[in-house]
Amino acid sequence: MAGGRKKSKDASASVKAYLAVYNVACMVGWAIVYYQVIAHLVGALDGNFGDLEAWKGALAGVFAAVKPLLTYVQMAAILEILHAREILGFVKSDAFTASMQVISRVVVLVVCLASPSSANAWHGGTMVMAWCTVEVPRYAFYLVSLVKDPAEGITATPYPLYWYRYSAFSVLYPVGITSELLCEWAAYSQYGAELSTFTGLAPVGAAIAPFIRPFILFAFAVYVPGAPYLFMHMVSARKSGMKKYAASGSAASVDVKALQTQIEKLTAKIGHLEKENKKLKKQ
Repeated sequence: MAGGRKKSKDASASVKAYLAVYNVACMVGWAIVYYQVIAHLVGALDGNFGDLEAWKGALAGVFAAVKPLLTYVQMAAILEILHAREILGFVKSDAFTASMQVISRVVVLVVCLASPSSANAWHGGTMVMAWCTVEVPRYAFYLVSLVKDPAEGITATPYPLYWYRYSAFSVLYPVGITSELLCEWAAYSQYGAELSTFTGLAPVGAAIAPFIRPFILFAFAVYVPGAPYLFMHMVSARKSGMKKYAASGSAASVDVKALQTQIEKLTAKIGHLEKENKKLKKQ
């Protein structure tokens, strides 16, 4: 029995270590992509930060500027489906929600790789920026959750990070999803020749080229119920998460007040003992 518990603890520690490494790698990867995005925008704008047309041109070059590393870090997210509780059981997230979040992005990434022109527009840049702005804090949040002392509870996560994790989606999800749909629509409607030959993925393109345009239509069909579902999932998660944080913070406040009361009692007792000691000395 003891041996079984030890093995379980060892396995749990190994999983925790693996997830910590995974989250660090993904967080750093997305942070580098974000840096590449900013560096590209600063260079492309060349000081014209108030020029809308300059912004459109700068954003149009974002995807091409970050494509190599972006491909790796986004494809790495496929592992999150395997981490789900129904498969490997490494995390509490369910496989269905994880699959919807990951596969929708992988689909648009493959479409943009296959039809590079589809992402060479302002919506390609806003898509990548939305992804980066979501992912860096998200992996940081998961990492803090892994390394914090369980005894400290949920309030061990810094409140700004906790708030951002459960609030930023209200802006970033609509921006990201709209940009993804625009990239897919551009690939389908304007750049059919690229898709039919799979220009950006020449080595494997011939085999799957006939299926890519029907697949984009299927992706659009999935987005219709999928996007509202994911958004409302985050709304529900935010409501639950913020309640937990508030409850945990209230409990922590109660503990602090109890400690203050104990200190006051101890101070009063020390004062009483000092008075008794002075009386004894006078006698």
